[in-house]
Amino acid sequence: MNTVAHLGETRLSFDRLAWLLVCMVLVLLPHMMRMPAWISLLFVAMALWRLGAARMRWGMAPAWARAILAIIGMAAVGIQFRAWGGQEAGVAMLVVMMSLKLTEAVRKRDGLVLIFVGYVLVVGNFLYSQTLPTGAYMVLVTWCITATLLHLTHPTTGIPTRVRFRQAAVLLLQALPIAAILFLLFPRVPGPLWGVPAGQQSVSGLSDRMEPGSIAQLSLSEEVAFRVSFDGPAPNFRNLYWRGPVLRNFDGRVWQQGDEAAVETFSYTALDAATHYEVVLEPHRQRWLFALDLPSMVPDDAIITRTYQLMSTSPIRERRQYPMASHLVYRTGVETSEWEIRRALQLPAGGNPQARALAATLRQAHDDPRDAVVAMLQKLRTDPYYYTLSPPLLGQNSVDEFLFETRRGFCEHYAGSFAFVMRAAGIPARVVLGYHGGELNPVGNYLIVRQSDAHAWVEVYINNEGWVRVDPTGAVAPDRIESGMNSVEGLEGRPLRPLRDFRFLNQMRLRWDDVNNRWNLFVLGYDRQSQQALLEKFGIEDADYTTLVVVMMVLLMIVMTTLTLWLFWQVRPQHSRDPAVRLYRKLQQRLEKRGVGPRRPDEGPQDYAARVANSHPELEATVRRFIEAYVRMRYGAVPEQDDLTTMADAVRALR
Repeated sequence: MNTVAHLGETRLSFDRLAWLLVCMVLVLLPHMMRMPAWISLLFVAMALWRLGAARMRWGMAPAWARAILAIIGMAAVGIQFRAWGGQEAGVAMLVVMMSLKLTEAVRKRDGLVLIFVGYVLVVGNFLYSQTLPTGAYMVLVTWCITATLLHLTHPTTGIPTRVRFRQAAVLLLQALPIAAILFLLFPRVPGPLWGVPAGQQSVSGLSDRMEPGSIAQLSLSEEVAFRVSFDGPAPNFRNLYWRGPVLRNFDGRVWQQGDEAAVETFSYTALDAATHYEVVLEPHRQRWLFALDLPSMVPDDAIITRTYQLMSTSPIRERRQYPMASHLVYRTGVETSEWEIRRALQLPAGGNPQARALAATLRQAHDDPRDAVVAMLQKLRTDPYYYTLSPPLLGQNSVDEFLFETRRGFCEHYAGSFAFVMRAAGIPARVVLGYHGGELNPVGNYLIVRQSDAHAWVEVYINNEGWVRVDPTGAVAPDRIESGMNSVEGLEGRPLRPLRDFRFLNQMRLRWDDVNNRWNLFVLGYDRQSQQALLEKFGIEDADYTTLVVVMMVLLMIVMTTLTLWLFWQVRPQHSRDPAVRLYRKLQQRLEKRGVGPRRPDEGPQDYAARVANSHPELEATVRRFIEAYVRMRYGAVPEQDDLTTMADAVRALR
C-alpha cells in the first residue's frame, strides 16, 4: 500500500484532531475580529460538534446534508458581502469552507486539507495588517501548523509534542535562507507586495472638508500619520506646519477644497535656506502629500497646485517614502490673480449676521487689513474663549453661535470662524488643513506626526505681501503652538496617555516605534529601487528581470545543494562514526577472507562468534576476545578502558 493510500485510509485520532482544531483557532483568531459574528459562530459550532463526535463516536453527517450546508454557506457569504470574490468575501468563503470541512474530517487526508487551507489563511492575514506583531504572530502560527503536519503524517501513533515542535523549528530554519533569497531577489512589480483593494478598509486621516468637530474627533487618535527624518536639526516646534488640503469653498457651515489645478513653477520668494528632510507617509487613501510650509520641490509622481498643496497622481494606498525640501520663511502669492482673490472672498448670501456685523466694525475701524487681522486675534486672546476637544454642538449659524455664545472650540472652530470674519471684512482668506508639530523620537532621530497633531489654520491675502499664515488657535492656546497638544493645561476631552508620564515606559514606547519604523522601511518598504540599490552594492548595475531571475536561481541552487549535503551528512549511517563498529566491520572482512561466511542481518555478536568457532576452531580464541570486548563497549554498563585496544589487537592478529 502506498503512502497516499495509507494516509487516505487512516482515521484521525482524537489527539490529532484536537491539535488540528488548536491550529485552526490560532489561524482564524485574527480573522474573527473583523468578520461577521455568524461566521465565527459557525466555526465554533462545527468545532464543538466535531469534538463531540470524536469523543462520543457519532457518525458523520450524510453527504446530502453536507451539500446543503455548503450551499447555504456560499449563499450567506454572497448575501453578506454582495460578492463571492475579492479580499473580504474570498477570505470569508475560505473560513466558511474550512468550518464545514469539519463535518467530514475523518481521515488523515481530510486533516491535510485543513492544514493547507490553514497555511493559505495565514498568508491572508497580511492582506489586512503588515505590522511587526502580525508578522511575529503568523510565524508562531506557522510553526504550530508545521508541527501538527508532522504529527499528522507520522505513519504510526504520531510524534511527541516536544519532538515535533523541535523538528518543525528545524524545518522552518532550513527554509529561512531560501525565503530570504526570494524576498531579496524576486522581481518586484510596481505597487505594494500586499495590495489592499480600494474602499475595503477605512483609514483615519484628514478629509477635504472641515466642519465643527471634524478635527477634534481626529485628534483623539494616536495613529501615526507620517514620520520625518531631517538632514540636520529639526526646525523650531512652532514652525512645524505640515501643509495639506487648502479649503476655499464655504456653504455657511462646511469648508470644502474645491477643484485644484496643477502648476509647473513655484510662485513665491524664499527668504531662508531650504530645509531638507524625508517623509514616510502612512496610507490614507487620499491623494495629498504633506510637506513643511512651504514646499520647494515636487516628489516623483506628484504635482503641486496653485495653493501650494502637494498631491500624488494616485491615491496613497501604500506607505510612501519621498524626499522633500521646504522654505520656512517666504513671501508668496504677490501676483495672485483677481479670480483667485474673488474666490477667497466668497460667502453665502445670508446667515451669521453677528459675525458679519463684527466684520463690518473691523473694516470701518481699520483701513489696513493687517490691523484688522491683529484686532481679530486680540479679540480671541482677551475675550473668554476656550480651547477644548469636546465643544458644544452648533446649529445653522455656526459661526455666530461659536463666536458669541458657546466660545468653546477646537482649531477648526477658530480657523473657520476667523476666515469667515476676514472674508466678510473684505480680506481674502482660506483655510489650510494639515498637522502641526510632532514628537521627536531620539532613538531613531526622527519626528513622529500623529493624527492627534491634526490642525487647521488660515491664510489671508495682504497686498504687496501675498498670502500670510495666521493661526488663530495660537491666540487662544499659545502652548498648543509652542509645545504641542500635550502641553495644553486643562484641555477637556484630552485622551489619556499614561505611557508618556513615566520615563521608562515612554522610552520603551519610543524604542518600539523605532523598531516598527525600521520594519516599515526595510521590510515592507523594500521595493524595486531598494532591490536595485542592493544589487549595485555587489557590482550588478541596472539589473533587469532576466538578471534577477538568473542570480536568484543560482543562489537558490547553491543554498539547496548545501542543505542537501548537510542533510545527507546528518543521516549518514551511525556506525561510520563509532570506532567499535568500524573495528567490528573490519573483523568481519578479515574473517570472510579466511573463509567465514558473511554475517547475517539477524545474527548477533555472540551467535556470530559461535558460528566462527564451529567452522574455524583455530580462530575461536581471537574472535571470542574481540566479541567480549565489543559487547562490553556497545552494551555493557561499565566498559573497560582498554576494550578498544583489545579489539584492535584481535583484528591485527587476523592478518
